Amino acid sequence: MELSVAASEPMASGGGSSSPDSNDQYLSVDKLKKQYYDYLGAKTSEIEEARQSRHYYHGDQWTEQEIAVLQRRKQPVVTSNRIERKINAVVGIVEKLRQDPKAYARTPQHEQGADVATAVMRYALDTNDWKSKSTRNARLGAIDGIAGVEFDLETGDQGDPDLGIHIVYADAFFYDPRSFDEGFTDARYMGIAKWIDVDQAKELIPSKASEIDDLMEAGSDITSSADQDRERVWVNTSLKRLRLVDHWYICKGKWCWTLYIGNTVMMQGESPFHDEKGRTFPRFLMFSANVDHDGDRYGFVRTLKSAQDEINMRRSKALHLLNTRRIISEKGAVDDVEIARREWAKPDGWVETNPGLKMVPDESANQDFSGQLEMLQESKNEIENFGPNPALVGEGLQDSSGRAIALLQQAGMAELGPYLSSFKNWKIRVYRCIWNIITEHWKAERWIRVTDDQNVAQFFQINKLEVDQFGRPAIVNAIGSMDVDFIIDEGQDAINMQADAFGVLQSLGPQFAQQFPDIAIELSPIEQVVKTKMLKKIQAAQQAPPRPDPSVMAAQQKAQLDAQVATDKAQREAAQAQQASQQKQAEFAMEQQRLAEKAAFDRKQASDQAEFDWHLESSKSQRQMELEEYKATQQIRLKQAETVANVQISREKNAVDAEAKQQDQELRHADMRERSAQKQEQDRQKPEPETSAIMKKMVALLEQSSKPKKVIRDNAGRLVGVE
Repeated sequence: MELSVAASEPMASGGGSSSPDSNDQYLSVDKLKKQYYDYLGAKTSEIEEARQSRHYYHGDQWTEQEIAVLQRRKQPVVTSNRIERKINAVVGIVEKLRQDPKAYARTPQHEQGADVATAVMRYALDTNDWKSKSTRNARLGAIDGIAGVEFDLETGDQGDPDLGIHIVYADAFFYDPRSFDEGFTDARYMGIAKWIDVDQAKELIPSKASEIDDLMEAGSDITSSADQDRERVWVNTSLKRLRLVDHWYICKGKWCWTLYIGNTVMMQGESPFHDEKGRTFPRFLMFSANVDHDGDRYGFVRTLKSAQDEINMRRSKALHLLNTRRIISEKGAVDDVEIARREWAKPDGWVETNPGLKMVPDESANQDFSGQLEMLQESKNEIENFGPNPALVGEGLQDSSGRAIALLQQAGMAELGPYLSSFKNWKIRVYRCIWNIITEHWKAERWIRVTDDQNVAQFFQINKLEVDQFGRPAIVNAIGSMDVDFIIDEGQDAINMQADAFGVLQSLGPQFAQQFPDIAIELSPIEQVVKTKMLKKIQAAQQAPPRPDPSVMAAQQKAQLDAQVATDKAQREAAQAQQASQQKQAEFAMEQQRLAEKAAFDRKQASDQAEFDWHLESSKSQRQMELEEYKATQQIRLKQAETVANVQISREKNAVDAEAKQQDQELRHADMRERSAQKQEQDRQKPEPETSAIMKKMVALLEQSSKPKKVIRDNAGRLVGVE
């Protein structure tokens, strides 16, 4: 379900208060909400019945009160969902019926455009997955009683909008409660009300983002009293969701639409859809399975619900009877009643009775069980015989003739007649609306892909601009100018009658089929397309000229054979001569090619040898230069080493000489000290003159300067200095 409008449609927006709209072109929000509440008040029973129908279809067929009662009885809750099987069988029957759209021209000059219109229509349906949506609508209509689609103009890539088709679900759809027509053609308003997130609402209507935020802050207390699975409130502030209503209504003879939340109008405008007469129509196209005397719409579940409840309850009761035992006993037959009850319920229980007292099972329970089974079978037959009976779905027909099968299937189809008629009428209206939308909004050129009977894809172009024979521009396959109408192309259900006729044909023997092959093919159970091709071939063979005399044909064939033999012999000889010539030419060409290849190889080998020699000489020169450079480098290093050694030897010699000179000086000082000492000794023995004090100082100074010095050497033992 979509809540969007074509972007190309001009829209006016309004909102705020709930006062009547100053623009008489559209209805006010108060009137629209009153229409919505009129539907809720008048269709409460219909809404509840549709809700229960969905529950029954999905297997939820017991109420909470019924389950509580069964649990108190210790009775099992059993659900045998036959409603789902029956409705699915109805959908299967609808799916088997051939209901493809086919256009036919309203006027003779539009006869050629009918095929184009049919192809365009099927292209639009295929792009919207119509086969799946049609089947789902058939199922929804059978369950809820209401189903349909909504049209939408979506942004396309061809320069004009594309058509979108979406399913409308009954639990969100509302309509004019005064409408009684199965196709809602007499409804004055309809629409959908749906919960959406705040972010989604802002994306849909960006110009109303601030007003949407105000709605979330203010909230709303507008609710409905209808009890349904989905709560009807306008604003849910805790979950950040809004109830957006897409309301379509007739105002001054035209269909208009308004999107509103609470009392605030989001967008509004006039319907962008027009029929072939220029009248507007709404985006919703719905149908009903049935309409009762009160105007309520319902599906098949109303008819099947009672029998379904009986099946569930009787199966539950029968199973309960099998699981329980009822006993008739004289008072005091057992000492403990509860122990006897438990033992009696066991398959291998042991019950002791007091002497003289009886305790026997109640045989009437078996009669109750048999009665439950009989009524259960009656309920099953009630559902099985409704609508698609076993014959219609192909069950239990192994020994029946084709005529009998046809009668049984016709009986099953008769009960589905009103529903199938309503569904078929709805599909025709859908096709016509789609064609009207296409002719109104498809203006640009576009390619249409169609598939023929042989599943071969073909393409053709619509709205194509070309030049006619007079040089004037003209549009080829202009969709907007085609005046066509649509019908449903249904294939005849003649399979069973054909089976009977084909059986009679087989009893006549193969001679009849050989004499009348067209009749045999017409009655055979093969596809119609294959039949058509085979019949055309048979007709072509019958229209061919008669065959000539066999003897003449034999002579002609012999002459043709002889001529063919001579021709073949001449061709063989010519071919052999040509083959020999070609072989010689090939040998000569091979020899020339071998010589050319040998000369090229020799040239290549000489070139490679010269290149190798040049590289070898270059390598030798390079090696020689590197060797000379290495020798010069080694000689320089040797000279440097000799110079360093000579400097070192000179340094050591100077150090030794200095050390010898120092030792010689020290010896002289020692000799002088010895002499001075002797002289002092002699002087002490003599009286000291007046100058003895001065002499002592001089001697002290001399001794001080003559003291041995400390020689400093490096790690190699060479003299470095003296302290």
